Amino acid sequence: MTAAAIVPEDFPWFDFSRYSFSLGLSLNGEAILSGHSASEYDRAEGRIVVNGGMAEQTRTAYAKIECILAAAGLGFEDVHHLVENVTVAGIGDYAAAEAVRANIFPSSNPVVNTVVVERLLRPAALIEIEVEAGLAAQSSITDETFRPGYADSRQAGGLVLLSTILPWNREDERVGVGSLAVQTEMIYMNAAVILERYGLSLAHVALISEVLRPEALFEYDEVVRCRRKHLGPVYPAVNTVVQRCAALDQEVLIACDIVAAVTVPTPIDPGWPLYAAAAVTPGVKAGGRLFISTQTGNDPVSGKQVSPGNVLAQAGTAYDNVNMVLNEAGLTPDSLIKTVEHVTGAGLESYRGVAEVRRKVLSEPYPASTGALCFGLLEPRMDFAVHATAVVGD
Repeated sequence: MTAAAIVPEDFPWFDFSRYSFSLGLSLNGEAILSGHSASEYDRAEGRIVVNGGMAEQTRTAYAKIECILAAAGLGFEDVHHLVENVTVAGIGDYAAAEAVRANIFPSSNPVVNTVVVERLLRPAALIEIEVEAGLAAQSSITDETFRPGYADSRQAGGLVLLSTILPWNREDERVGVGSLAVQTEMIYMNAAVILERYGLSLAHVALISEVLRPEALFEYDEVVRCRRKHLGPVYPAVNTVVQRCAALDQEVLIACDIVAAVTVPTPIDPGWPLYAAAAVTPGVKAGGRLFISTQTGNDPVSGKQVSPGNVLAQAGTAYDNVNMVLNEAGLTPDSLIKTVEHVTGAGLESYRGVAEVRRKVLSEPYPASTGALCFGLLEPRMDFAVHATAVVGD
């Protein structure tokens, strides 16, 4: 792998060398950053703190991001993709974060994925922001009437990134209130409209990241049915978490972040039949990336929960599963460029120990990483999940 850790000469917020993740990775002119909140070390208190309301926290997060990008020879004008992880407690103040973003990106219009999380690892944090940027030419074909305020999509290399897709029609009206099936159908229809502008279809979808409300779990078979109906022949990698709020809009049962490829994706399957039954592929190669579906403490062949109640054992199994997909693709752990970890409230007390699990199974430079609390996962009694992305080739 040609990725290198981005190491600013001066990073005044905290000593990042103590952690088992990178501030960000530089890869062939691109930068993939970890999630950054307003956390900083307070010498007087002798600990990491988070200060301020939503606007101040957002400005601090972007100050960190600007520092890291500069160390990679990039700036805000090079950013093409943002993920804003917003806590349930921060939803009411999200407009303040949007206002800060609008000042930072007045015209470059990155793709924005807004993900509502139960909480961030720092209890006082309201927002954590992930960024991808690059010097390579990127194009955007945006219908401003469909998704005003920022780009609804952007092509970056061999990928087309879509901003968060919600079950709204073209008149910005909610569709299918109370029906997971109708909402999922609407999301796929919206995605198809966007992809058509790039000459693509839903057959090019490589990755879907789903956020579900808890009550949607009882109808989740409807999501699987929609995937079978609209996607394929290569089913995407799928990441799924359960949150009290699937989106800023309280009526939304499911929200999706979608990545497509300019060519039909290539499936990577170590021989896990349960995935095909759910219209999911364990790993998908697309646009120079390998997207790996959510891994937990479940045995991927039998589906058996091998370590319920033990977050560290679940993390070990999850990363073992990730490595099996990497191996099937002819890759090794040093190919990983990004991980997103979710832990439930029940598993939070033990989560700090997952850092040592990462040190044992990952290689330096460590991937960019983000961690957040979720309300739950698809598998009951599971308290840890990891979503992983690797780079394919040079």
